[in-house]
Amino acid sequence: MFKIGTLDQLADITMGQSPKGFSVSNDGGVPLLNGPTEFGTNHPTPIQFTSDPKRYAKKGDLLFCVRGSTGKMNWADRDYAIGRGLAAIRPKDKYSKYFIKSSIEYFLNDLISGATGSVFSNVNKDQLHKMKCFIPDKVSLKNINTTLKYFSKKIDINSKLNQTLDEILHSLFKSWFLKFEPLKTKIEEKHSNGIKEISNFFPNSLEDSELGRIPKGWEASSLQKIIIRSKSKVGEMDAKVFAAISTGELVPSEDYFSKRVFSKEIKNYLKVEKYDFAYNPSRINIGSIGMNKYDYTGCVSPVYIVFKTQQNWHFFVEKFLKLQSTNFQIKQLASGSVRQSLSFEDFSSIPIILPEISVIHEFNKIYKLLNQKIIQNENEIKILTNIMRKLSPKLISGGKTFNLEKIIEEKNF
Repeated sequence: MFKIGTLDQLADITMGQSPKGFSVSNDGGVPLLNGPTEFGTNHPTPIQFTSDPKRYAKKGDLLFCVRGSTGKMNWADRDYAIGRGLAAIRPKDKYSKYFIKSSIEYFLNDLISGATGSVFSNVNKDQLHKMKCFIPDKVSLKNINTTLKYFSKKIDINSKLNQTLDEILHSLFKSWFLKFEPLKTKIEEKHSNGIKEISNFFPNSLEDSELGRIPKGWEASSLQKIIIRSKSKVGEMDAKVFAAISTGELVPSEDYFSKRVFSKEIKNYLKVEKYDFAYNPSRINIGSIGMNKYDYTGCVSPVYIVFKTQQNWHFFVEKFLKLQSTNFQIKQLASGSVRQSLSFEDFSSIPIILPEISVIHEFNKIYKLLNQKIIQNENEIKILTNIMRKLSPKLISGGKTFNLEKIIEEKNF
């Protein structure tokens, strides 16, 4: 076992300080981080900026929440101004970055048990500086850090790739079903790079509808046109399960993966927990309870829906629900003073433009191809995360060594 010291032996720590309110805006200036609501899987996404930063986190620092969700961490992918809800932990040795994070995770419960606050725990400067931390010799530190870095980087690469693939699908949806670009291309007769083949599935003109100008032959309707309410709960082993839309900062189980639906500007998030797309999904579960920011219980009264026809609408509807404008609409439909709820009737009334089935089929082909890669990456992330969860405590404490090359070969990474 390695000896136990304190965190300030391995890192320099900067406690955040909030800038003056007048200097904070939604654009311009230095990106400002205030807490975990801006955190992502590995890196944050700022939603505020300040012209008068007080404390900084540098690129590569470990961002550590000291208030509220104490102990939640992200890596700084650029320089940030940090508010009082965060601390920036900067390794003194370039070979200790990932070791420090794992050591913090190991002793985190001890830190939180000494934190103050009746509802939300708060960690002060002295507590964080004197937090327990393993102190290995330099050779061991470098070797362990290299191993942990490999797994962390691989997880980060897969996460970024999935984000890119999802953005491609999002852009494709907007191009086809909001901007009608293949139709416009067809009209302008500017066919190139496969656009001509796709545009053949689109009509030649637009027509007026209750939802504005839409492609001729498409229908301005609502979700009620294609869905009905299901009378029974759908279990996770049901091959027809599509997705559960629920709310709150949920921790996903190992049976599904979680993705935010609302844009990060909204503090109350909806989430989509995705099940196995290897099957032919046709059902959706919409959460009828819980847009409360601090609701961690998820779906209290789920409402299940199923598509009326055998046509594969599920991929199209999934992307439709993820659009920012739609999610604002969902939020506006919710009711309730303490806990907002969303009924099936309200959900089914959401207006939607329904394309011709031939276009949906073409969209599904592309969706399935990219989504297959997303699932593959997610499964690999799950395996890598499990390996790190099991081996990290033994590695950082000096209780175990192993052959990294052998694991990579066995898992085919």
